[in-house]
Amino acid sequence: MGKSDEPIFLGLVQKIVFANWLGNTFVDEAFKYPDMQNIVSTTAAVLGYALQIFLDFSGYTLIVSGLGMLLGFTLPLNFRQPYLAVNLRDFWRRWHISLSTFIRDYIYIPLGGNHLGYLRAQLNILAAMLISGLWHGANHTFIVWGAIHGIGMVCQNVYEHLIGIKLPVMLARTITFLFVCLAWIFFRADTSEVALQLLGGFRRHTSMISMQHIYLLAFIALFFIFSARKYYFEQRMVQLIRLFHGWKLTAVATVMISLVIFFGPSGVPEFIYYKF
Repeated sequence: MGKSDEPIFLGLVQKIVFANWLGNTFVDEAFKYPDMQNIVSTTAAVLGYALQIFLDFSGYTLIVSGLGMLLGFTLPLNFRQPYLAVNLRDFWRRWHISLSTFIRDYIYIPLGGNHLGYLRAQLNILAAMLISGLWHGANHTFIVWGAIHGIGMVCQNVYEHLIGIKLPVMLARTITFLFVCLAWIFFRADTSEVALQLLGGFRRHTSMISMQHIYLLAFIALFFIFSARKYYFEQRMVQLIRLFHGWKLTAVATVMISLVIFFGPSGVPEFIYYKF
């Protein structure tokens, strides 16, 4: 396996195996029947979609990056462990970096950025995030999603301006992650009614927890462990892969591809990013 093969394989695993498992198991049915969900299934759907959309987007960009490397192009990093962000500003520096940079350079700064006073800067942030939501589609749920992030960033700036007390890193990361997860509900829902019905599931209690939910908790824990030490694990995996040569390399590549096909869904999986 060459340097271009590694991101392609990693992207295929993220998208075809993990993202589709999360969508098929926890997300799709919950958003299809939002009024039938309870606190367990709603929580699983919200957390599942947060991981699904990241793995889908990240997997897509890794595949494209690998294909670009095969053609001699090196594409910039587009995701940098966004769910380890300590606030929303940090999140947007890590999430979909090419889009975030575009919004900053061609919307926020031309509106005046932070050069026209503190209040105007907050209005510019809100406007930029609203346009970011609209960029994803004409559906008003995207605008609501953008507004949620815009209001959240403005509240963060006001907090830092008036109070300025830094939260412990783990608490800050947890608050940011949960905020982003709740905002994703409007991004995923077809209508605001669906989003509100799903949010209502948090009020419906149940004692039913299946093994699938246990698997999801374990997956989330592993996800954050790997995210925190991403570069170490990537380097170790690359070193292990490069130990194989000749027929051994062919055998390993065949096993890996077979595992992707076996654990992946039937047919051609849909990429979330293709909708935008």
